[in-house]
Amino acid sequence: MPDEFGCVELLKTCNSTNPNCSREACKPSLEEVVQNGFSPAYPFIYVSNNTDCPGQDPSSNGTCHFMLFNFGKSFVRSPTTTDTGSIATAADMCAQRKLDEVFKNVSTPEDFTRVFFGSATGTWRVYPGLDEADCGGYETRFRNWYIASTSVPKAVMVLIDVGASMINKDKFGGDVFLETAKSATRELLRTLAPSDSVNIIAFNSINATQFLFPPVTAQERPNSSQNYPEYTELQAKLDELKPDQTHFEASNITAAIDKALENFDYIKRPDALKVIVVLTDGRFAEGSVILPTASLAAAKTKLFVYDVSPTAKNLTASFTTKLCKIGGSFINIYRDVKNPLYAMESFYSFTATLHHRLMNTLADFTYKLDEFSRFNETVLMASKPAFRADGSLIGVAGISIYRHMLKDNLDEIRTIVNQQQAGRKFDARTMVLGPANCTIQLEPKSVYVCGSNTILPPNRGFCKHMDGTSNIQDRSCLHQTCRPPQPQPPPDTDNKLISIFKIVGPIAAALLVIAGVCIAHFGSTFYKRWRQEMEAIDQNNLELINRPPPSEGSIVNNEQPNPEGSSNGASHNLNDELK
Repeated sequence: MPDEFGCVELLKTCNSTNPNCSREACKPSLEEVVQNGFSPAYPFIYVSNNTDCPGQDPSSNGTCHFMLFNFGKSFVRSPTTTDTGSIATAADMCAQRKLDEVFKNVSTPEDFTRVFFGSATGTWRVYPGLDEADCGGYETRFRNWYIASTSVPKAVMVLIDVGASMINKDKFGGDVFLETAKSATRELLRTLAPSDSVNIIAFNSINATQFLFPPVTAQERPNSSQNYPEYTELQAKLDELKPDQTHFEASNITAAIDKALENFDYIKRPDALKVIVVLTDGRFAEGSVILPTASLAAAKTKLFVYDVSPTAKNLTASFTTKLCKIGGSFINIYRDVKNPLYAMESFYSFTATLHHRLMNTLADFTYKLDEFSRFNETVLMASKPAFRADGSLIGVAGISIYRHMLKDNLDEIRTIVNQQQAGRKFDARTMVLGPANCTIQLEPKSVYVCGSNTILPPNRGFCKHMDGTSNIQDRSCLHQTCRPPQPQPPPDTDNKLISIFKIVGPIAAALLVIAGVCIAHFGSTFYKRWRQEMEAIDQNNLELINRPPPSEGSIVNNEQPNPEGSSNGASHNLNDELK
């Protein structure tokens, strides 16, 4: 986040006291504890099943239909796979506090939905807040809705350098370079969309060895299960990988790329995007390198070379010229290797931009069991990616609509969604890659992401955790009592569902995208800009929803975004999901 966006000043406003802090979902403050009955900050909301609390009414068969939510503030969860101690993550969370101003216009106790923003750094902000027992167990970047809004059909070949120098590590005691590359690969596998293809190729100075033949196909994961049986053999071979300690020459990247291109011949989808991701210490690139540029260009393959070492490489002019000619990239990611998916942000920005270009103004829809509210209820989620002005991915914004609100309108919803998505088909064969897609970053990022005067906010910008007495049952159902202060019937949504679906779903997702961009770039001017955008969109919401699809059957990438090329996503047919 460049300093001209006011990043340093932004961090100064983010501290550990209300209203300037970000509330962690698992760490309540003393002032929030509900002690004597109903609290305006934590109203009871009707839900299909509050799994934290047993029902008090014998007619409910033990099911509790009420849950306490915090409508005063969004809550944040930060997975173990992110790096909450980094300046980049702190600035990201600090900027997104103002999303609350948008969230509160979308979800109210009377019109309950959950609005959320999953950041590219891994943090997740959701409103209204719901207390959790664990903050680190929800990784947004592995979830169906996030993947749906940042993916296109693709085949990914991961090339891991196992040359002798990959046994090295930095002077500050970090991981061996090869272990860093292996960790990044494990996480990348979990972000692939259903039907994506993947293989891993290990290379040194004399060999390029593929793990499997043919490449593996990623499977659908119901309810964002974190089980990946299709990767069992890949993972086992990855775990066994060790640096070569018998050959000390620079690794042969040419042989590895040739092997990757051979794998693409066995991909069953000719329209799929072809991507090669290289994880290396970059030593190979300092000598004489022969890039198979003609073959890469003919296959329309995007090449990302990620240097995990702390030292800048002295690339030859010939290598960089050839790399940029085919739209490739060489990026040092050392500074962010503790958060590998964020370190490889250029890869995800590339695919998310392609997806966004395909969907245009439309949102993505997934229909799964709610995995973050403990309702045991299916939920329709509308989501959309958000980008900075330079084309880099900020994250994915979304809104959830619960099954008990959908009632008997599934057929009409199915029709609307399929009409929106008709004709939107991704085809990588139309893609043009060139110098506009090339990024060369030889030095590790500065530790001072926002400038040399950057200071990490107190408590990393999180609110102080002062309440050690209440548990989840206390904070979900009022001291383990399901019965609300005043009985409330289920919401009557029969007549308003379709208007909710048309306006709150895709429109709110679009507004959150606008909000994310405005927050990242305009800081305090965000709210005014958002209001202007909201008014413009609301005046034309029906036109937006019912706009006919583009006449061409596939995306044509004549213009390339910066950085990292183009991106677009696969369309999602809900005929099988909305049942």
